[in-house]
Amino acid sequence: MANPTRKGEHKIRENIDALAIAILMAVLMKYFAIEAYQIPTSSMQPVMMGSKAAGVYDRILVDKSRYILPWNQPERWDVAVFRYPLRRNQPYVKRVVGLPGETLRIAGGNVYRVREGGDAARPEDLEILRRPDAVLEAHWRNIHPLRAELHEEPTWLGATFQGSGGTWKETDGTLTVEQRNDKSRSTLTFLSTKDGGLVNRVYDGYPAWVAEDMIDAGEVTGAESVQDVRVGFEVTPTTPIGELRITLDLQDEAGRTKTFGLVAAEGNARLYVEVDGDEFVKSETFGLALAAGTQSIRFTHVDDRCIAEVGGEVKAELDCSAFRTLAAMAPSGQGDRGKAVLRIRVTGGGAVTFDDLRIDRDLHYLPTSGYRAFDVRTFEVPEGHYFMLGDNTQQSVDSRDWTSMTIGMDADGTLVDPATHPDARVLRGNLRSVNIQDPPDPDENPVIVNRGNKVVFTDENGEVWTLDGKPLLDPSNNRIYGGGQPWFDDGGEGWSAIPQEGELDYEHFVPEEHIIGRPLLTFWPAWPWFRLGFIR
Repeated sequence: MANPTRKGEHKIRENIDALAIAILMAVLMKYFAIEAYQIPTSSMQPVMMGSKAAGVYDRILVDKSRYILPWNQPERWDVAVFRYPLRRNQPYVKRVVGLPGETLRIAGGNVYRVREGGDAARPEDLEILRRPDAVLEAHWRNIHPLRAELHEEPTWLGATFQGSGGTWKETDGTLTVEQRNDKSRSTLTFLSTKDGGLVNRVYDGYPAWVAEDMIDAGEVTGAESVQDVRVGFEVTPTTPIGELRITLDLQDEAGRTKTFGLVAAEGNARLYVEVDGDEFVKSETFGLALAAGTQSIRFTHVDDRCIAEVGGEVKAELDCSAFRTLAAMAPSGQGDRGKAVLRIRVTGGGAVTFDDLRIDRDLHYLPTSGYRAFDVRTFEVPEGHYFMLGDNTQQSVDSRDWTSMTIGMDADGTLVDPATHPDARVLRGNLRSVNIQDPPDPDENPVIVNRGNKVVFTDENGEVWTLDGKPLLDPSNNRIYGGGQPWFDDGGEGWSAIPQEGELDYEHFVPEEHIIGRPLLTFWPAWPWFRLGFIR
């Protein structure tokens, strides 16, 4: 007969073995295959949400085996998780934009690659880096009707749009113009007066409830005019339309007007580009009948090209690289200069109805989170490194602006100037200075502790040091730590941990060995439901 005690002991041992193997497999899966992360910041919004204002923090699953094999390297526009170069124990998530050996320039809201041997200041030496369709679609940000809903505008005519010529009426989001005769021309101009027109508001593209929370929290940045826009609508005339014209006018700071447009007349349509009213290029014509009945039309200007769609089908494309606008267009209040203006013009058509009117703007890349701090700024990516950008370019600390600082620590644990203390231990780490009067920031470094004159500094390996140190007034503005430059006392002498002359100590690029994996999907929170799905 079998011994029941020994049989039970055997069963327990089997369960323990199974549990141990399960734990081992879970650990191995975490380190080599799949791991979950939480998104704590807003740098990749709205693709991945980390909004303190709205209280939404996405959880994502990351494929850590993606780049293990040497022939499976990160590709441009991949979203990647990596170890932050200036705090290597801290994972970051950004989008891969620059590849090893490339020279990049960010201008006019776009990212360009400088041709080998070329000059970044010469437009003809710049090659636009266009995104795959799936990535581009994820980057479009709705501005109408979202802004009208956000600002609770009772009607679109007046605040969102201006209608001129003919008699304009509005019914439940449908705009109709009554033409005086078949030669009458009417114009619908996108105003968005409360947001300043076609500008890069940081809350564009979010659901209204998230955008409202962002505005309440003071997240209202955005002051550059955007040139990459798409507008779609259904048009229904009661009699044949003589001409329909959609135009995007870009008025640069030099006073020139570049017009990118779609015109349809007499059963045909084409894309075109004008400069100060003179037409320079045009696409092949395609059929577009505007008789009584409904047509679905969409016009897009994005990444130095124009696109015309009818009924959801692409009918024409036009390369506009020769007419790119690289300078930042900042609405200056001096007439129309520096602005982007979107218009729809219609001639004839009897009573013309515009329905399902939607306007989106593209992600608008900035050369620095400091906006127009640099006229021409280039980034030369070393071999074996990558250039990373956040999708929320206004609230992303990324490869554009990663900055390090170097301090010294003497034998007594006091913070000193390493330049004047050659025997001091040198510590290097991330620089994320915050006004000492402001609330603490999770990534703040160094952290000033007023009580006891202590300074907490985290080095590039993630080791935390608590040093004796007393902050001083910044001589440039006579404020304690107010200008973003930490000044410290060093035996009666003041010194700054940031270089006072020349460039900051930038750390622009991510070494290949720091890349951890690629995010696959957002799996939490389960509500609101729009957060769930694959990451593009």
